[in-house]
Amino acid sequence: MPEFSIRPSTDFSACAQSWFSDAVTTLAQIKGSRASLYLLNLMNGTSSTAYLQVFFQPMASVTLGTTRPDFVVKLPANSGSGFTQTISLAVPVGGLIPTGNNVVGSLGVGNAGPGTGLCVAGTTSPVNATTAAIGVTAVYL
Repeated sequence: MPEFSIRPSTDFSACAQSWFSDAVTTLAQIKGSRASLYLLNLMNGTSSTAYLQVFFQPMASVTLGTTRPDFVVKLPANSGSGFTQTISLAVPVGGLIPTGNNVVGSLGVGNAGPGTGLCVAGTTSPVNATTAAIGVTAVYL
């Protein structure tokens, strides 16, 4: 009978990671290198409609209001209800753009493919630079 030994790995580079911010109010970098996005859990902390802009570029390459996001998620106003929205992406996003679940879709994808980083911003419209507080949890690789 063959014998097996189990050794814990110290290489976690292929394990999904999570990132959390209770209020993304400016451009925030999740990962500074190539990334695939698996899940977003979002909460609009404002009393107006807000948008999460997602960029598959490192933060240094993005100018809010000028750089087109790879995709945008529209969140309804939070009227004290604590509304949250979870978007589970059936295929890791990095080149494929989802179109359901309030995802606005491609706004002229400027970075097709897995990109060179991953950053997000909460804003008051799909492509502007006026920020809005959005709670974000992201699962990525």
